[in-house]
Amino acid sequence: GQRLRAMGVVLGLLLLLLAVDLPAITALVAMGRRLEARFRAAFLTQLPNIADRYFHSRLTSDMAERAHSVHNVRALPELGGQLLRSLFELLLTAIAIICIDPRLWYLTGLLAVASVGMPLAMQSLLGEREMRVRTYGGALSRHYFDALMGILPIRTHVADGAIREEHGSLLSRWAAAGLATQKLAIGLEGAQMFVGYGLAALIAIFYAHRFPESPALLLLAYWALNIPNTGKDLVSFAREYPRHRNITLRLLEPQRAAEEANKRSEWAGELAKAEVRAHFEQKEEGIAVSLNNVSVTLAGHTVLRDMNLKIAAGRHVAIVGSSGAGKSTLLGLLLGWHTASQGKVLMDGQAMTPECVEELRRHAVWIDPSVQIWNRSLVDNLRFGCVGDAATSIGQAVEEADLTPVLERLPEGLQTPLGEGGTAVSGGEGQRVRVGRALLRPGAKLVVMDEPFRGLDAAARRSLLETARRTWRNATLVCVTHDLADMRGFDRVLVMEGGRIVEDGAPFDLARFPGSRYHKLIEQEVELKRDLFGKANWRRIEMAEGTPTEEIRHDILFDEERPAANARVRSMAKGAD
Repeated sequence: GQRLRAMGVVLGLLLLLLAVDLPAITALVAMGRRLEARFRAAFLTQLPNIADRYFHSRLTSDMAERAHSVHNVRALPELGGQLLRSLFELLLTAIAIICIDPRLWYLTGLLAVASVGMPLAMQSLLGEREMRVRTYGGALSRHYFDALMGILPIRTHVADGAIREEHGSLLSRWAAAGLATQKLAIGLEGAQMFVGYGLAALIAIFYAHRFPESPALLLLAYWALNIPNTGKDLVSFAREYPRHRNITLRLLEPQRAAEEANKRSEWAGELAKAEVRAHFEQKEEGIAVSLNNVSVTLAGHTVLRDMNLKIAAGRHVAIVGSSGAGKSTLLGLLLGWHTASQGKVLMDGQAMTPECVEELRRHAVWIDPSVQIWNRSLVDNLRFGCVGDAATSIGQAVEEADLTPVLERLPEGLQTPLGEGGTAVSGGEGQRVRVGRALLRPGAKLVVMDEPFRGLDAAARRSLLETARRTWRNATLVCVTHDLADMRGFDRVLVMEGGRIVEDGAPFDLARFPGSRYHKLIEQEVELKRDLFGKANWRRIEMAEGTPTEEIRHDILFDEERPAANARVRSMAKGAD
């Protein structure tokens, strides 16, 4: 009967512990799930509010790693619950020892303080070293991301040795930092165990010396040894805390950036948005652009200097110039990616506030080779970003972007996935997809194009440019290109040099003057083609539907399909109309 009663007591105690632990653990797990969900929702909610320059200063791999690490916040409530449980267990155990022998209060208090204080003292040392490990881990993540993105060029240039060497260097530094962190953690844990178990032994020895026959000696020794064991749990928490803290801070950083970028009250922001939206929606023509003494500084380097520019609503303007002249930065300024460090940028008289930028982008079209092609179907890529029913049908966009041959080649037609970054299509076909996506927004009031037809042949470039200008004939269109022959149909051409507009006028007017920079650019293009392709050792091979055809002609400087255009370019180079 005694055994049965003892087993019943033990079983009852276990059931009581289960009744206490099960709801607590269930609540902590549910709290972790809610916390993760709130972090994800907050991250996605704040993402559109973050300024573009924030992403320009952050690596793509780093931002991807942050998004991937959101699941780690699920462990925070459970970790906090373990901490509270260990602290209460330590406190109650110390009180129980003092109740058995009040004279041991000072040793028991010293043991409890050491068990709690030493893990707290570890935080600064472990936190710094853990951040170093995470920094090297982030560098490794960036290295893997870059290696995967550039795997084809790496193999083509047989550069795997250089990649392997860089990886070995990063890996060794990451491993050394991790090993140093573990050595420190183990050393601190050993020191705590030495102090804790030493004080626990002193408590047991002092009590046994005074009460050698006491039946409570075994229980007191067990409790005294339990305090350092609880301290070990606190050490484990101390080792985990810096990692979770750093992860959480990295997740909070983008949200703080969004809050700093939107300091105005929600009511004022919505009011400003409504005013700007009403202004842009009631316009039928394009958006007038005005730059007054604008300078743009990026990473401490001034890219645009004292720029003054006015573009009337509905005008089509081309921008040319050598590489590094600031052409793309100017387009980024119009789209709100960059802010003026000096001067004012006005869109229809509206300052480029966050509200103005957001509403402006609803009425803008951007065509650029860097526009992302998603690993989705062709129809999803074309319709990406379209809200509601597009004014242009998919079929019409496919036809105008000359995507019909691409569509016929794809095995599943419009439902064929295009691969990551458009790997299922060629570079020129991918550019047609980007143009087709833009053509689904014919009502745009601002069209910004940066080398919009890169990778396409001359006839295709000319045809798509005519389509674009016809589709957005009432919009304000700004086009950056290096193809000077396609500029002659524009209203104005801007020539940029050193972050400034050095010439502004009609293409044929600028081409008439031999001393103009535009004329010199044309001469350089003609001279380059003469030097490169006018030599007899060049062979001319043309590709048509996957079949190469060679023409034994060595005196051709331009495409045979463009004799009239070639004559006009030559005449422009000579200063004639």
